[in-house]
Order: sequence, then C-alpha cells, then structure tokens
Amino acid sequence: MNTDIPFLDELRRELLDAGTRPAVHRRPVRYRPTGPLVALAAFVLVLAVAGALLFASERIRPDRTPEGPNPEVSTVDASVAGYLTQIADRSVVLRRDPFVVQAPSAEEPRFLPGALGDEVVLWPLAPGDERIETVVEWLNRRTTATADADGASMSPDPALPVVSLGFVAEDQSHIVLYGARDGALCIARIAPVGSGVGCGIDVTPRYHLDYGPVLVSASPSIGSVQIRVPEATSVVAIVTSDGDRRWQRAVSGYASFPVWLTEGSTIDVEAYGADGDLLGHWATELSP
Repeated sequence: MNTDIPFLDELRRELLDAGTRPAVHRRPVRYRPTGPLVALAAFVLVLAVAGALLFASERIRPDRTPEGPNPEVSTVDASVAGYLTQIADRSVVLRRDPFVVQAPSAEEPRFLPGALGDEVVLWPLAPGDERIETVVEWLNRRTTATADADGASMSPDPALPVVSLGFVAEDQSHIVLYGARDGALCIARIAPVGSGVGCGIDVTPRYHLDYGPVLVSASPSIGSVQIRVPEATSVVAIVTSDGDRRWQRAVSGYASFPVWLTEGSTIDVEAYGADGDLLGHWATELSP
C-alpha cells in the first residue's frame, strides 16, 4: 500500500525538525496513516502504559512514616503570639484578665481505644470553675519572677493568651500553654507537688523529633509527662517500661499523663487519628 502522502510527509518532517517527543518513550514521533482500528489500538496502548506507570508509582511510593518530614501542611502562625491567638480564637474564654482560654478537645475517636489501656481524662475547665484561680495565682507568681532561680525568660508575657489544656484528676495537675517574655512557647504543669515548665516548643513542627514528650516532671510519689503530637491526633496512647498502658483524647495537639518514674524508665508514645490510623510513634527514656 502506498503511504507516500505529501501532507503527512511534510508534517512528519516538521515534527522531526521541532524535536517533538512523546512523554513516555522519549523518541521522535513517527506518524503513519491509520484507520479506526489502529487508532483504537493506539489509544488502548496509551491507557495501558499510563496505568502501568501509575501502578508502579503507587508500589514504589514510600509509606508515610513518622521518621520523615511531617506530612501535614501546618496552618499555624509562625510566631508564638500568632500560634496562641489561633488556638484562643477557637477556645472558650475562662477569664479576661489575665486572658485565659480553654482549648478544644480533639475530634472524638471513631474506633474503640479501650484496647490501648486505661483512659486518663484531660478534663476541660469551664467558665466559673474555681480551679482557674489556681492557674491565675501560678501565672502571677511567674510573671513577677526575676532573673534568679528559674529566670525571667520563662515568665509569662501578660500580653499573650494563656491556653488551658485541661486538668488531670489523678495528680491534681493543670496543664497550660503560654508565651514567655523572651518569645518562647512554654508548657507548664501546675500541681500541688512537682510543678514544672518546659520552654522552646517548636511552633511549626515539621519533623518526627519535633513531637513526643516535651516536659517530664517528677515528685517523690508520682511523675508526669506532657506530650506534643500532630494536630490531627485524636487519641494518644503510652506504654511504660513497667507495663503501664494508658490513653487520652488529645487537646489541640497535646496530652498529659501521670507516670511512675524510675531510673532509666522508657515510655512509648503513639498518636492515632480519629479513624484509628497511626500518625506517629516515639520512644523516649526518662529519668526521675
């Protein structure tokens, strides 16, 4: 069959001169006159190649592991003031002066977390709760702190919101976030015995090590660990080296657990989404 059609020959020359190449084969396109069956076969072939490439990409795509960069796209303001304000905007106001709010709990789990151990509730405070005064008294003492002892750098900035994460009944502790005068983000455990503060929390965590335990407090009778998790976390679970298994519904990306501390104790932390998907795992060695 004669295939010397001047128009197609001219088109072929123009395409070859322009260096036109298909996306997959990376070779010059060779055009030939085709009938309906050949065109259909070519179309099927393109679909097959595209499907194979998609399948291959799915097979070789790495799983979302907590060791890599945080897959979440953070929407928090990069500054401590912006971060606390964003939480405050969706929180319940507990007091106006100083400005204290109660952060919202995470999305309720759509799975049964009972298999993760015993529940430890991070109880939210409500307006008029007398326990708010305990937080305010502690803030006032911190705000007037001088450079000795813990240092003024860890004292709260009175211009910024203070975020209550909740109250743990087992050790009578209040957990709060605040911004320090030196610009750091701090978490505090306020308790009758063994209060503590940890500052320098990353406002926009991006990597695995930006999460996990951020504060460990110890007392003669019981200790406590405060944990930072991805904001999409619904449930936080811990397992200690003593076999203690507990879980908690997160509050704005945080959790707090009373734990018994001994020299060289370890704690495993797992964060779960609302549907039970594992978002991250952290293993940490603690010291009393």
